[in-house]
This record gives sequence, C-alpha cells and structure tokens, in this order.
Amino acid sequence: MNRISIFLAFSIIGLLSAGSLMAQPINQATPEKMLEIAQAKLEMKDYYNALEWFEKYQEENETLEVAFQIAMLEYQLRDYSDAERSFRSIVRRIDRLKERKKRKPSTEVPTLPDIRFYYARTLKMNERYEDAIPEFETYMNDEAEDPVMFRRAKTELAGCRMALTMEMPADVTVSNLEDLNTEFADASPAITPDGQNMYYATFDRDDIITLDDDAAGSDDSGSGSGSGRSSSGSGGSNAGGADEGGGGSLFIRIHEAGKNEEVWEKGQVLDQKINREDFHCANPAFSEDGNIMFFTRASLSGNEVERSAIYFTKKADGGWGPANEVQGVNGDYVATHPMPGELYGRDVLFFVSDMDGGYGGYDIYYATLEGEGVYRNPVNLGDVINSSGDEATPFYIDGRLYFSSSGHPGIGGFDIFEAIWDGTTWSKPRNMGKVINSSVDDLYFNTDLEGYSGFLVSNRPGGKSVRSKTCCDDIWSYQKKRIDADLVVSVFVAENEPLLGASVQLVTIVDDAYENPKSKSGEKTHNFQYELELDAAYAVVVSADGFLPDTAAFNTVGLTESKTFELPFILMPEVVYDTITVTRNEPIRLNNIYYDFNDDKILPDAEKDLTVLIGLLEEYPELVIELSSHTDARGDDAYNERLSQRRANSARAWMLAQGVASNRIVAKGYGESQILNQCKNGVECTDDEHRYNRRTEFKILEGPTSIQIKQEKVQKKVRGEVIEEMDSGSANGSEGSGTLAGKGAILQFEVKNHDFGTVKRGQKPSFAFKFTNAGDEPLEFDMVSGCECTQIDWPEGKAFGPGESGEITIVYLSDKEEESPGRLEKSIDLILKNEDPKRGIPFFDELNYSLTLVE
Repeated sequence: MNRISIFLAFSIIGLLSAGSLMAQPINQATPEKMLEIAQAKLEMKDYYNALEWFEKYQEENETLEVAFQIAMLEYQLRDYSDAERSFRSIVRRIDRLKERKKRKPSTEVPTLPDIRFYYARTLKMNERYEDAIPEFETYMNDEAEDPVMFRRAKTELAGCRMALTMEMPADVTVSNLEDLNTEFADASPAITPDGQNMYYATFDRDDIITLDDDAAGSDDSGSGSGSGRSSSGSGGSNAGGADEGGGGSLFIRIHEAGKNEEVWEKGQVLDQKINREDFHCANPAFSEDGNIMFFTRASLSGNEVERSAIYFTKKADGGWGPANEVQGVNGDYVATHPMPGELYGRDVLFFVSDMDGGYGGYDIYYATLEGEGVYRNPVNLGDVINSSGDEATPFYIDGRLYFSSSGHPGIGGFDIFEAIWDGTTWSKPRNMGKVINSSVDDLYFNTDLEGYSGFLVSNRPGGKSVRSKTCCDDIWSYQKKRIDADLVVSVFVAENEPLLGASVQLVTIVDDAYENPKSKSGEKTHNFQYELELDAAYAVVVSADGFLPDTAAFNTVGLTESKTFELPFILMPEVVYDTITVTRNEPIRLNNIYYDFNDDKILPDAEKDLTVLIGLLEEYPELVIELSSHTDARGDDAYNERLSQRRANSARAWMLAQGVASNRIVAKGYGESQILNQCKNGVECTDDEHRYNRRTEFKILEGPTSIQIKQEKVQKKVRGEVIEEMDSGSANGSEGSGTLAGKGAILQFEVKNHDFGTVKRGQKPSFAFKFTNAGDEPLEFDMVSGCECTQIDWPEGKAFGPGESGEITIVYLSDKEEESPGRLEKSIDLILKNEDPKRGIPFFDELNYSLTLVE
C-alpha cells in the first residue's frame, strides 16, 4: 500500500476495487468460500473488497486471525478509528490469553506478528501519543523479534515523545481547498512561477472505483481494456480513461486550476499530450522560468506498480508540447516526484526512487543536467536526508529542501521536514512542527520564496473523504502570519534634547563577527529607521562630533508578533585634555588612588594613575617625587599615621615592581593631619565623605622645577558649540580601569589595555584580562568578539556572583593578520546579558591591545 501510494497519491490504489470473483451474492456464499474470496482479493491488493469478504466471514465464523486481517486492512485503508478499535480488542484478548497461559500452560496463544506495533502506531495516527508510548515500549521490550521492526518502533516512540513536547504555533493556519478537492483523492499541487495557476493530480471523482479484473491497470506497453464501472454499477469509459457513469476517471490525471479572486476553482484536465491513455499521470513540477514541466507516468499490473518514469514537456503555442521521457534518471525501478533545483552551481533534478543501493524503501536522489532532457547518473542525497523508512515529495527553493519522511522521528505517518544546503552539505532535517504536520500523513509541501504561504497534501480529519475521515488525501493551503521587525534609533544629548547630525551604523552579528554594516546619518533628524531580519542578532553604533560613541546589542530571535525596537541613545560629551604646569612642592591629587577602610591594599582603579606617574618619571629622567598618603580622621592618630605610611609604601612598592628605580620615589605618610573636608575628629560623616580623605598625592622633590601634565576637561557640545566645561579631577585625564555596570552587577577590569610590544610574524603572544564582579548581583557575558587575528577564550555561559573573579584570555594570531607591519591597535567587544536599567538594552564595552608587528 505505501509503496504504491508514495508516487501516486495516498489511498488511491487502496480504494480501487476489482470485480467480484464469483457471480453469487455475498450472503449466499459459504464461510469457506467467503474466506477463499477474501484471501484472493487480498493477494490482488484489492483491499476494499477483501475487507468486505473478511467481515462477512467473521460474522459467520469469528477467529482472532481473521480479526487481525480485518484490522490490518482498516489500517492499510487508513481508517484509523476502526483500526484502533479492532487492534485494541485483539491485543487485549491476546494479553488475557498470555496471562491464562501462565496459570494453564496448555492454553494456545495465536501468533499475530507485530500486532502490538500496529496497534501502537494506530494510536499515534489518532493523536493518542500518551497511550501509544507504553504500547511501543512493551513491543520493544517483550515482542520485537525483527531488528528492522525494532528500529522502526524506536523511531515511532521518539516521534510520540516529540509530539508531547512540541508547541502548537499560533502563527500558522491550514485550510482545505474545498472548491477544488474531491471526496476521493487529490494530490501533487504545483504552482506556476507566476503564481497564477495550480497543476495537480486527481481522479476527479467522489466515489470508489470498481474495476473489472482485466482493467486494474495496463500491460507493459501501456495498453489495456480500460473498461470499468463506478461503485454504483453504472459503467463504460472512454479512451482517455474517463468513467462517464461515475463522473470521473479510472486513471489519475493532471489538471490545471485557476483562481477566482483568492479561491482556487476546480481544475480542467490537460490534454492527451500530457495525460496519456491507460497511465496514471501525476507529480507536476516546473522549471524556474516556467517553460518546462516535469511529471510522472505510472502503469500498474493488477494493483502493483509495474513502471513509473519521469517525463518533461515544453511550452509550445500557448500550451504544452509533446512529452518526452527524461534521459538518465529512469530505469528498472520506480522514478517519481521530479523537482528541478541547483547543487554545486549546476542545475539538477531531484527525484524519488526505490533503486538498489538506497538507505530505505524510497530515497531522494539528484541527477545533474547535461543537456535538454538529459541528466547524469543519479546520486543518492545520503543518510542525512534519507532514512531507513521512505522519503518522498521533494520541493526545492533557494537552498532549502522540503520533503516528507516516514523514517525520521515525526508526529504522524509521513511528516514534512526542511533541510538547508550550505554549498557542500545538508543540515540535519528539521521537523516543520504541528499544524504543517498532523498525526496522519502530510506530503507535497511547497512554499513561496519568503515561506509565508504554500500548499501541502494531507489525509487529516476535516477534509473530504469517500470512506473514513482519514482515508483520502486533499490539497490544503497554509498561511504563516507575517511577522515584521524594524528598528528606530533616537539620539539625544544628556538633557534628552534631540541631537542632530549623528551617524548610526547597524551591523548583523554572525558567529561573533560583525557583518553587513548599514550606515545612516542626517543633519535634520535625530531618528533613524531600519528594517530587520527575523531570528538575527544585531549591534548598533551611534557617533557624533564632540560626543563619545555608544553601542547597544539586541536580537529578533523568537518573535511571535511584529515588533518595533526603539533604542534611545543619550550621548555623553567627549573628553579633551589641557596641559597644566606643576611646580615643586605643589601636591597633585591622584583621584583614583583610594583605599578601603583600615586597609593599605592597592585597588584596581589605582593602577591607572600610578601608571601615569611611571610615564612622568620616564618623560623626566631627573624627576624625584614624593608619594604622600593620607587617612581619614577615624581611629587613633598614631595608628592612622602608621596606616598612611603603609599605604604610601604600598603605592611605592607597586611602582618599584614595574621597574622604577627606588631612589626616585619617597613614600611619606601624613596620617589624618591634612583632612580636606569637615570630617575631622568628632564630626559625623558618611563613609564616602571619609573616603575622600583616604588618598595619595605626589609632589616634585628633585629634578625640574616644574613639569607639564595633561589635565582632563569635559566639554559638552550641542551642534559643535561648547556649552559647559568641567574639570574631571583626574591627573591623567583617564577614567580609571573602567567599569561596566548593569542592574547591580559591576564588571571591573584590572587593566583594559595591553601592549604586546614588538611581535614577529608567526608569533602568538597571549594575555589574560582579569576582572571582578564588584557589584551585588550576578554578572554574565552574552558575547565577546574580535577580529580574525584574535583568538578569544571567554567564560561563555558562566555567571559570576558578587566578588567573583575571572579572566578573558586573548591570543594574537600574527599569521592571520591582514594589515601591513607596523603599529597596530586592536579591540575586543564585550556584550553583557545584564541590561542597562534605564534603556532596557544589554551593556556594551571593549578591551584593547596594541603591538608593533614586524616580519
């Protein structure tokens, strides 16, 4: 049954009934004769009449063996409701006999091969997954003897479990094409490239076909008597295979349908250049330009497939020209379901076949075009696509292959899958999920280029059916709700005043790399709009003259509704430097060198200012300085003096460890003798106020009478005009080592810049940027990325609690450097999962390293 239905249409052959083998009515035959006729009908694959004779026999002489035949015929005719009841009754009776045999060994238990498997599968087809699972498990644990059936049961079990966890999408709907479908069977829809016409295959009838014994198919040449009658008994057929009395055809024929507004109307049969006499014609498919149509012609011997071959025809004089057999793909095997496509930059023809050497019953193959209608030897698509079951109905569009399979885990009989071609390999097939797939058979999926609408063929309940509610295939349309995403970027200055003249760049993040940059700027607007792709990750970079740039990251993954992403950016004014002159004995405060209460440990923020001091000592070789350390007023005066000395010594030791000569630094602790604010002994102050006094300063002792230091100034500009200017209070104009905070998490690096010095081409120096979560909530990285020449080892997926430390290790791959030798600056982008509570977007920061590359 399945082998036949795969390349014609499901349930078609099962409902072709051969004429009676005896003249007498059923109710006049003896039970023995009933059984004889039933067996003969079954051998002829005349399932409908075989079922009728077995049922009559069972009324006269009930046996478990005949009950099993009836259940299997209901299953093969896809009457799953009746089949479930029949299988359940038999399985329960056999289970009772097995229990009795334990008590009474002489009890006979009939051997009905794999009945529990078919019972479980029928439960699955009726969408009773929870009931099917224990039956599959019992079959696999206690009854399966054939390893092939065991593997099949394992796949079905996986499908049941998948169905229980698979969500029902809210954005996909399917609709029966009621005006086009018949109650018998309709299949293989194909839309012309212009979208105006549908070609499909049908008998174009609503009743079961009854054939004379010599008219169930055709001989090798395709000839046959063609005589027949409908189930009502009226008969006669014309040379084209039409059954005039039954109102339809004895052979599947290709029809062409048009649309009345958005409704597909019943199609008109194509002429005999396509629908050749005594052949079942189906499975149309079109070349990209619509000028070539591929299809299949199949002949039967009795109810067995004798031959199925692929043909093609070209447009001629407003219609289709004569059909010719495709060379190179047909042979002494079934060849069906043609679908033109492209692989390795060449035109190919996908098709389905049961030729030797495949992975299952029917596999998908491709053959490369050599000339008009001529193809190179077929190649199997391999075990990523093909399974130990059957694969059918391939549809290819823009690097995507859709197909149906009974061998990959699915929620029904045949499920529809999607695989992506990357130019060399196929991705693992993805089940298209519920709605597209049902608990029964779903095939012939096709879609438009964007994937929002198309068609499929299914025998799911709700369609037209001549017998049971799941006997016959109908054509269904599907619609996927269009979900759009766009971005609006708004740029402001600190007071939420619109900032004109900014530049915005949107980049797509693919495998930690920035791709497809899209830049916009405008002198008269502060709003910028972009259309977005779904299921994509993005970063936005905003810049403007006189302001520090800002960056944000977001993604469109998992959207179920259309959405406009609104990202407001408030740009901070840029930092500029003025040069100031410092004379001897003038203390210069190092504002980043603070200490925790009652501690002399150098904090990470202090290292930046101490590094600036080292730079001054290098710039002025004769310079000797005093490091002056101070405490707050809390605690004993003498103790504070000792503590301040320890702090000054600590700062001096840090600088000596960096290579500064010991005779160039004098460490002096002043205790609480030089309080800068009101927080003297006996005055109540906050910890922050006290901390202001816990500081380190420096002054010139020897060498030049004055030195020049860059003093940071903050300038806020609106349209280029300085409107406010403030001292930053930092001796070197920096902002310390830098922190990145988000919802209570504070990312604090020991250093954010590293210089590798001179690097020879081929060397791979490394460095670890160490950090601490100085906040009070967990911190986690979302993405860390750099250039191709930077190998990055970062703590992906790890959350750092308050106080926990980690590191990001980089390796400079000089052999992958594309820039010319010389001084090079590199950056590493950091994106946290922690969000900016004001803007609702992830925090973004960067690390930097530099080097001088030489050959």
